Amino acid sequence: MAPRSGYYFFAATLQFSGGNGQGDGVIVGIYNNGDSNDNNTTIIVVEPGLIKNSTAQSITAMMKLDPKDRVDVRLEGVDKSTFTVSYSSFMGFLIGQ
Repeated sequence: MAPRSGYYFFAATLQFSGGNGQGDGVIVGIYNNGDSNDNNTTIIVVEPGLIKNSTAQSITAMMKLDPKDRVDVRLEGVDKSTFTVSYSSFMGFLIGQ
């Protein structure tokens, strides 16, 4: 949750492994207040079902936030893919006002 208004930098890393060979796209996103239609949303599309060995994917975003805005990382859109997220990290910090 943002303690005060300003511009924030965020970074997330997820490590995928154990894919079943299916190539369905998965959206990895950094969301502001849970809104996927917000202009502050940053997304990438990966195919973790194709990843048999361990592979990491990172995403970064810069967002203007107001006090009490919340930011989260999500995976969406899995269909037939099975995979494991064996490691994840998420960080953010204020870079200016």
